[in-house]
Amino acid sequence: MGEAHGGYELSVVLLAAMLTVTMATIIGEKVHFWWMTESGFAILVGMALGLALWIYAATQDDPVKEVRTLEALQFDPEIFTLVLLPPIIFDSDYHLNHRFFISNIGSICIFAFLGTVVAFAVLALGLYYGLGGANGLLTPLEACAFGALISAVDPVATLCIFSSTGADPKLNALIFGESVLNDAVAIVLFKTVVQLGFDGAQSRGVAFVDLLHAVGNFCLIFIGSTLIGVIGGAAIALFFKVSRLQTRPPDVAATAELVCIICLSYATFLVAEYARLSGIVAALFAGAVCVMYVKRNMTVQGAELCGTVIHALAKFADTAVFILIGCGFWLYLVGETRHGDEPGRNGTVFEPPCVPIYEDEVVPSFIILTLCLCLLSRIVSVFPLAWLANRCRSKENQISMNEQCVIWFSGLRGAIALCLAVEFPTADNVRGTPGEGSFCYQREHVVACTIMVVLCTVFTMGGFTKPMLELCGIPMGAAATKTPKSPTREPKNWLKRAIVRAERNVLRPVLINSSGNSAPPTPHLAATPPTANAVVPASAPAAAPAAAPAAASSASAAPAAADADV
Repeated sequence: MGEAHGGYELSVVLLAAMLTVTMATIIGEKVHFWWMTESGFAILVGMALGLALWIYAATQDDPVKEVRTLEALQFDPEIFTLVLLPPIIFDSDYHLNHRFFISNIGSICIFAFLGTVVAFAVLALGLYYGLGGANGLLTPLEACAFGALISAVDPVATLCIFSSTGADPKLNALIFGESVLNDAVAIVLFKTVVQLGFDGAQSRGVAFVDLLHAVGNFCLIFIGSTLIGVIGGAAIALFFKVSRLQTRPPDVAATAELVCIICLSYATFLVAEYARLSGIVAALFAGAVCVMYVKRNMTVQGAELCGTVIHALAKFADTAVFILIGCGFWLYLVGETRHGDEPGRNGTVFEPPCVPIYEDEVVPSFIILTLCLCLLSRIVSVFPLAWLANRCRSKENQISMNEQCVIWFSGLRGAIALCLAVEFPTADNVRGTPGEGSFCYQREHVVACTIMVVLCTVFTMGGFTKPMLELCGIPMGAAATKTPKSPTREPKNWLKRAIVRAERNVLRPVLINSSGNSAPPTPHLAATPPTANAVVPASAPAAAPAAAPAAASSASAAPAAADADV
């Protein structure tokens, strides 16, 4: 009977979730305010659902029912990482202009790697000393851990804003690549700091060996994730070439191709996560390989169907993520803390410098300081590094000051930061360990502050993204559709020249099936909805041979475009 009652409660929660996603989608599509984005509407709908569940839980006499109801408001990091995040990354990767991405890979790495480290340092130092130093709210390692997680520029929030405005493909590639790789750096920094706390680094001090271990751990995660993504994408392309699904009737082949591309792409993501690497980075590079080679082994109908279905799944996941953020507002900011009587709250269990926490979870000074430091750290990590990147770029391919302002303004925080905040160490995790005293009872403050930062950036910076683009003169919509200049000769650099020749003479013949009813490549691959993809009717097979030479030339230009950057 208890299991049946539990299934009934789960059914009610799922029904409310489906209706909420539907409502948020309709409102986001039908109601248009220049200051309110679709993600903002989804957060408001989630806040309405969370308020209803919170009031319902407060009226329950049975504590068990109250806890079960409040559990529905919790932000589950595993569900976000393994279920909701992959389709969003796949969709953005599927429709990203990879020629712009490849041509700007050097600048993207500068912003993502150096920029995140600079922002992390500014946030950690500013938070520790700004909140009182040794007698303040956060311990040194807590300030570093929070600085790492809040430096994560969320690709979910950023992509939602830029896809709705149809911003310039070059700028979109820069911001998308930075946000995805930035997450990998922020996650590694966060996990490294937490591990240092568990190892007692605050008591014994951070040694040079710890720094080397952190750098080596990051290199391992990034290189390993990249290899898994590239190898996984090449394996998918080879699978499609060998299976020759495009020789089947188009309608039958399209459905089979859809199932295979979703399952195999998701498998690449899971392999990286299972290996304790970055599934986001693996999905990024796997998607780049799939767009360059897998689509050439698919039917036209299959390529169009995959784009449409993946975009629909991403739309659902994107809306669900922001609804969960809205629901968490009531649990993490308004909900009553249940740690008031735990032992050690007065600091007796811990070594200094743990201090008693505030009675209220929301500390205004903490939130205001964090918002100011987020803006300051973004300034420090964008403009000086853009100057450095421009020193390595050609004169006609410089990142203008207006584009730098948009990159600074696009530093939205979202579900990635909240996901790490929910996993912030609590007292129970460190009590009695060598790292005792590294982390105290500040998890509630960290989560509450993170949610407020997410809400402020999504509603303010997200809402003013389009006016900011117009103010800076950044093309949007149809005016933004352009193709990077492709050099008419091979790159002068011997390494780039070798990569171009290897791609043209080795990879393409091995991974691409030259015969069959395959889809022509989409050279623009702009960051637009799937309907923008070029579709060749099945009734016009004679057009395929004519398109082949142009396709080959456009495909060969993708690696060659890398000559424009670092």
